[in-house]
Amino acid sequence: MKTLEFRGLSPRPRSMGTAAVLAAAFLALAATNAAAGDKGRAFKLDARGVVNQSNFSLSVSGQATHLGRFTAVGQITENVPDPENPGFFLRSGYLVFTAANGDTLNFLFDDAVVNGTTGFALGAMVVDGGTGRFRNATGEIPFFVTQQSISDPSFRLVIEGRIDY
Repeated sequence: MKTLEFRGLSPRPRSMGTAAVLAAAFLALAATNAAAGDKGRAFKLDARGVVNQSNFSLSVSGQATHLGRFTAVGQITENVPDPENPGFFLRSGYLVFTAANGDTLNFLFDDAVVNGTTGFALGAMVVDGGTGRFRNATGEIPFFVTQQSISDPSFRLVIEGRIDY
């Protein structure tokens, strides 16, 4: 699985807050994704979710292009300290989105960078097929997560990019 190449951005710059740097990185990733060409279809997702802090399972619902209203379940499979950035974590896992008609769309994420204080996270979702019309879906889409704090299990998930199916 491809690892994102934005580690060169300092997570604690002198002139900007961490959230601003991560948001700038997200915008850069989205621009890179758009510049890659018009392959695939535009995809936007805005959702609210909860992470079970005892077993790292994920429960999400929201609205997305090509899915409409959806629900999703998933799992954080790895949550390790970032050896290059104290106070940050690297998370990997998956989400399976289910559209109203029952079609599913699978997303994987690897080494998403999570601020251990704020819970703000940034990474890329890799589209890994699904069922129905998404059976052969592919793509790689930037995402970010916001939380009130790392101890708050509720979060907002935003994904914007392109998928091919």
